[in-house]
Amino acid sequence: MTLGKTIKQLRKETFLSQEQLAAKLNITAQAVSKWENDESYPDILFLPKIAAIFGVKIDELFDYNQESAYQQIENMLDHERYFTHADFSKSENFLLEQLSVNPNDLHALTLL
Repeated sequence: MTLGKTIKQLRKETFLSQEQLAAKLNITAQAVSKWENDESYPDILFLPKIAAIFGVKIDELFDYNQESAYQQIENMLDHERYFTHADFSKSENFLLEQLSVNPNDLHALTLL
């Protein structure tokens, strides 16, 4: 799902009109409409506020899910990309968290 479609879905789930969301962000309803129709994207500085309005993490606005995280780790390993300490820790923590939920998760076990 695109960023615009995610914003539209979250807006409807929270019973906000485009005008109400626009007012919370101090922008025009036309800007919200353009986002939702994938004609433009919100400025990066709006993302934390949009996420806060809907009570989600910024990653969730981009449909960043478990499979996306696995794919990112696989890509780093496949391309023998240098892992920074932060990248390694984030990846390791994600995989360990997945294993704590499902100890038989072969995908997490393989990547760990």
